[in-house]
Amino acid sequence: MFTDKLREGSTGPVAKFLFIIIMVSFAIAGVGSYLTPKMDFNPVKVNGNSITNGELEQQFRLEKNKLERQLGKAFREQAKDPAFNASLRKQTLERMITDQVVSDHIFNSGVVISDDLVKNRIREMPEFQVNGKFSDAQFRKVLSLAGYPSPLVFSEALKGDISKEIYLKTAFDSGFALPDDVAVMAQILSQERTFSKIDIAIDAYKKNQTAGEDEIKAYYDSHSKDFLLPEKVKVSYIYITAGDFVNDVKYTDEDLKKFFDLHAELYTIPEKRTVSHILITGEDAEDKIAKVAEELKGGASFEDLAKKYSEDSSSKDKGGKLPAFAQGVMDSSFEKAAFALEKTGDVSEPVSTQFGWHLIRLDGIEPGHGADFNQVKDDVIEQYTKVQSRELFMDKKQIIADTSFENPDSLDAAALAANAAREEGGQVSKSVQIKTSDFIANGDEKAAFPLNQPEVQKVMFQSELRESPVNSDVVELGDNAIVVVHVEGYQEPAPKPLSEVHDQVRDAVLTAKAENASGATLKSVTDSLAKSESLEKYVKDGLIVISGPATISRIKTGDVDAQVASNVFAMPTPEPGNITYKSFAGNNGSSYVLVLSKVVDPKLGADSARDSFLNNQIYNFRYGEDNQIVINSARAESKVEYNENREYLKMQEEQNN
Repeated sequence: MFTDKLREGSTGPVAKFLFIIIMVSFAIAGVGSYLTPKMDFNPVKVNGNSITNGELEQQFRLEKNKLERQLGKAFREQAKDPAFNASLRKQTLERMITDQVVSDHIFNSGVVISDDLVKNRIREMPEFQVNGKFSDAQFRKVLSLAGYPSPLVFSEALKGDISKEIYLKTAFDSGFALPDDVAVMAQILSQERTFSKIDIAIDAYKKNQTAGEDEIKAYYDSHSKDFLLPEKVKVSYIYITAGDFVNDVKYTDEDLKKFFDLHAELYTIPEKRTVSHILITGEDAEDKIAKVAEELKGGASFEDLAKKYSEDSSSKDKGGKLPAFAQGVMDSSFEKAAFALEKTGDVSEPVSTQFGWHLIRLDGIEPGHGADFNQVKDDVIEQYTKVQSRELFMDKKQIIADTSFENPDSLDAAALAANAAREEGGQVSKSVQIKTSDFIANGDEKAAFPLNQPEVQKVMFQSELRESPVNSDVVELGDNAIVVVHVEGYQEPAPKPLSEVHDQVRDAVLTAKAENASGATLKSVTDSLAKSESLEKYVKDGLIVISGPATISRIKTGDVDAQVASNVFAMPTPEPGNITYKSFAGNNGSSYVLVLSKVVDPKLGADSARDSFLNNQIYNFRYGEDNQIVINSARAESKVEYNENREYLKMQEEQNN
């Protein structure tokens, strides 16, 4: 054997010479370069520069932190779904690609953002201010809670936003909508259309069709793949989550106090402010609020002026008083002005927000302060247990991954190793259990969780797992759950017997014949409409069903199906006294005809609230269009190279993709 010859020659002079050569090579190049092939694990390159997997995961965590702050418990429940996490990671990567190509495009256009501009913008942001002044401590605390690893990461992200903002303002003029634009939009949205809908009564056609046994057999033979029994597998599996190890976490009061001191920012109660305000809306709001401010300076009571002039129905009867609030809750302009006031009784200059014009009076300040340990001990226990159980989960995950790979014949060794005590003399865990399923069909959504998850079923039905058989790789379900499977049995897909699906096949034959027959009726109906002939004969014979007439507008469609409503407004306007008609394909494969009989453009009176809303909508739409133009242009001139490396794709699958 070749290995025997190597062993025999291992003490000869040639072997010693080769050994020296190899050792020198290892010393120069490193052992790793021999044992490990060079592998690119980064997801994508943009214009030759890699977006690393670490950067992707960092942005993914930031996105999750942001959504958790915005949605709270609702997001945490949604984040348990691995499909949601996979989708969010993909969206995050695409956003990073877009940000990079846009950044390159804007830089090449000559827009350069100075560090001083970024610093000034940061210092002006109200969320980083305390008593109206920038606070470095507040800045770092907010970034920490938001999940930013460093101020530099935030500054670079803000620089990109500022550059895009300046570029769009320079390149496009979309700051406002002209009055004519608003009027046209109001008219379009208010236009009313009256129509009828003609449906083909497909069931009536099926009643007139027959299907002989020869036809049924021929259809079954040519469509046998439509009537297959799915392939099935039976598996043993280990499924663990971070929550499985909560009872394994042990702690003392000393542990809790250390955790409390280390994460004091989590238990800090922020400063709150109580203010009163006067709100004026409408086109002349700025002039009106200025007059109110003059009355106030003349000695009038703020409460009396609020009751007299304020248009905020929820606070005017209380003299304009609002509930106490912390930063990050109110409109940014309103909040900035409120937190800039220094003394109780101080009144702001008129402030413009998306709601109108305000005068704001400071009524009181509730200083921010840290909580006492004993007051929040239960919260500390919950957080400490959550963190420690997460660490236990990560340990078990690695043990299971390593041991199930090293012992591929079953999951017994992996479960035993994961349950072993973490230290000599420590407590043995029972949290990791092996479970066994019945036979499960491919695509069975009713299987027990997690075996009903698409990414798990994809692994369960891999041919190598049943042909070897070996344990699967670890499949991650979100950030806090994994599953490993071992195939114990397999059933191949096979056609269902004709006797079992006879009625299903017969119905398919009848439906196909009915659809062919209804096509002729559909043409006859449209021909009759063209000749202004009555459709009564088709209704009487039960071949069509006419619904309507119904009247809808673009903003009031009632119970009309969204696709039908869209088709109604896509049809040409009929001449007075005439109709227009068109046939459309339905969602279920059948067809229908829409008959448009009347179009009315109502006369619209003045409505400042409506016009203000439409102006904002048009502006936002145009800004979005401008932004998309930049993105499309940047994408077109950029080179985006997705990593198709198999090892990278495997790693992505383990990250819920």
